[in-house]
Amino acid sequence: DKAQYKQYYKVMSMADAYEDDAEYGFTGLASETAEATEFPVGTLQNGIFTRYMARKYGIKMMVTEEAADDAKYDKIIQAGARCARAMSKTMDIDGALQLARAEHSGYVGGDAVSLANASHTLPGGGTFSNTMTTPMAPSTMGLTIAQTQADKLAGHDGTREGYLIKKVVHPVDQRFLWSRLVNSSMAPEAG
Repeated sequence: DKAQYKQYYKVMSMADAYEDDAEYGFTGLASETAEATEFPVGTLQNGIFTRYMARKYGIKMMVTEEAADDAKYDKIIQAGARCARAMSKTMDIDGALQLARAEHSGYVGGDAVSLANASHTLPGGGTFSNTMTTPMAPSTMGLTIAQTQADKLAGHDGTREGYLIKKVVHPVDQRFLWSRLVNSSMAPEAG
């Protein structure tokens, strides 16, 4: 299977035709308490509720009985391989569209903002940003700023969680640049 979407999406099975994603935020940090006193009670805050609906894709090819009986065209027809390729390409394009529309206000998530946005809400109040203030071209500086921002991202409770960038998903036109930046054991700049 040559599908590309599996390299940047988590693929798993679903028990139903939908998957619910309920976000919750906890109190945050614990409080110091005096000896022989009760611990303060933490609170759980409801965040965004999102329901993901399964979508079904399919395709079939019809091969005439004559073509099957003659068995002269099996390498030309390759119905199974062509259907598998069509499915793989469909999923790749569908996955890529979600990324291409990441900043488009017409495609919003459960918090009513786009996937890449500076105004994502937190369950306990406040917002966080998962996008750069100033977009940057592929560069050591761009990667450094992106990781620094990821290090400062808040968790569901609003306190700094920090995340490690595991993968860079980029347009095919930037493949060489990102490969040099991410895979180089030395400083990738000249000199």
